[in-house]
Amino acid sequence: MKRKDNSYLVNYFLSLFPGSLKKLKENKNMDIYNRRWYDKIADLGIFIEKMKDIKKRKREKILVHLKDLIMKHDPEIVDKHVVDFPMGIRKRWYDKDPYSWLIINSLKFAKKDLIDEVIEYFKKHV
Repeated sequence: MKRKDNSYLVNYFLSLFPGSLKKLKENKNMDIYNRRWYDKIADLGIFIEKMKDIKKRKREKILVHLKDLIMKHDPEIVDKHVVDFPMGIRKRWYDKDPYSWLIINSLKFAKKDLIDEVIEYFKKHV
């Protein structure tokens, strides 16, 4: 019988390097199995993950507001990566919708002041 969850292997290898395990335990917001660009910004990663469980209509309103914030800070940011839209495998909730993907991935190229404003917005509305 094959195990679906390989977490035991990750835990075993991490136990071989106690310093790494300690560092991971200190940062409880990080998902050790699936590191994404936004996981480096703990609050942003948490809110993006929460958005997948929000009702569609509310999520759409949030995305529209995020688009407005992005366009206010850097109207050309979308052009930097629009051609990278994943046409094949789409793993994450926002990969399945081009508009959601564009908004979330625009944040990848955003400056700190925009990220801070987005996080403040998330704290109030998510």
